[in-house]
Amino acid sequence: MLVGQALVRLLRSDRQDLVSIRAMGAGPGTVASLPVPGLAASVATGAAGAVGVAVALSPIAPIGPLRRVEVEPGVTFDWAVLLPGVAGLALALITVSIIAALRQAPHRGQARAPLDVRRRSRLAGTVVATGLPLPAVAGMRLALESGHGRTPVPARAVIVAAVVAVVTLVASLVFGTSLRSLVDRPQLYGWDWDLTVLDESGYGNIDVEEAATILEGDPGVAGWSSAYFKSIELEGIEVPVIGMQPDAPVTPPLLAGRAVQAANEIVLGRDTLHVLGKRLGDTVVLGPDGADRVLHIVGVAIFPTVGPILGAYTSLGDGAMMVYDQVPNWDEVGHGPKALFVRFRSGENVNAVTDRIQGSLVSVGRFPGSAQVLPVQRPGEIVHYGSMGAAPALLGGVLVLAAMVSLGLALASGVGRHRRDLLVLKSLGFTGRQVSATVVWQSSLIVAIALVVGVPLGIGLGRWLWIVFAERLPVLAVPSVPALLLVGMAVALVVLANLVAAVPARRAARTPVATILRSE
Repeated sequence: MLVGQALVRLLRSDRQDLVSIRAMGAGPGTVASLPVPGLAASVATGAAGAVGVAVALSPIAPIGPLRRVEVEPGVTFDWAVLLPGVAGLALALITVSIIAALRQAPHRGQARAPLDVRRRSRLAGTVVATGLPLPAVAGMRLALESGHGRTPVPARAVIVAAVVAVVTLVASLVFGTSLRSLVDRPQLYGWDWDLTVLDESGYGNIDVEEAATILEGDPGVAGWSSAYFKSIELEGIEVPVIGMQPDAPVTPPLLAGRAVQAANEIVLGRDTLHVLGKRLGDTVVLGPDGADRVLHIVGVAIFPTVGPILGAYTSLGDGAMMVYDQVPNWDEVGHGPKALFVRFRSGENVNAVTDRIQGSLVSVGRFPGSAQVLPVQRPGEIVHYGSMGAAPALLGGVLVLAAMVSLGLALASGVGRHRRDLLVLKSLGFTGRQVSATVVWQSSLIVAIALVVGVPLGIGLGRWLWIVFAERLPVLAVPSVPALLLVGMAVALVVLANLVAAVPARRAARTPVATILRSE
């Protein structure tokens, strides 16, 4: 989108030359086709440069832990990816160039001329009434009005390019921050508690009374629940299940519905629900050991990766949750639970409470020392995302760099095309400092509009992309918006706008007025 806008701006810069060629007798087809070879050459050069950069960077790929098992390190030309990608991109951009060239052809412009009305910016008109300094008013008009004559400026295209760049920046930051938040917050992928006690690798027999004495006697513990692990058959499909007390205070987090409260209820993972072809509120048949009992699906949960070490265990969207004594053969190895899920009070130091109670908890198992306090068990999907290390940040940085370069080019284009107008202002009495201030106002207003419009759109786009991504895992879709980072980005973009504007502003301020008068 940004490259397409750049091509359109390049085409508009040659519009006056095309009008002159048309006036000298060239036909409409000839005039319309003249810019296409140059634009096609630009696209081809850019595509070739992109391929060159990709090949040059291939020795540092793949990024992350996979690099250790790369069988063919070094320079690689992945033609199966690069050639179709480049061809598709080049075709799309050349198509945009052809359409823009036809639309900007002089004979079409003449046909639209009677309908064209020079538009004045209402915002700039409002600013005039506020009594702001003349450089502010002039800068705002240059930013918001396209102008006319021999140097029209696509003001709306420049602003749209700036908005798109900001949306890209913000959306990538929101998505990247949300990914890091997912890896760092176990409650988003099923561990909605602070401490897990597992006895005999999931086959134990925890003394509930002794565990209750320890946990309920510690002021740092807010609640706890006991859990049983088994596998059940739901309509011919083997499913790992967690058995819990009805209305247990600490349960796996729910995506929808509620936890089990009665013997004939069940909570399923999203993937299990999909495999069974069921929806929330449907029924499912438990068998064969369950004597083909009918269970009502009352919730959809994110399940923790925990269970018997040698058997099937739940993970993310795979699993079920039932009332423990309704699980077939639930007491096969003992009446006691196999695990405890413990949640601490809000504001408590997790490490301090853990150190205080874990010494006592190891004695609640089948025999002394059989119970162990587990760290968070991350499922394979989360391990993979966590092992990517700096890869998301690096790829996001490349995207940010591309968007900032595009924004800088858009600003430079707008300021550069207004050079003649700036010299006219200087001929009317503006000092060099006032001319520079006009350019600063122009660039700053473009960025301000981009921030006001682009930041909310970027946050919304980033949140939506993250929710779609999280629901496919599945995990709890909780987007994270980096407020401080966005503030820093806004400040950086304002500084960038002024840096971009500095060079043309200085040239306009130092250019003698006679230069523009001589060309008239």
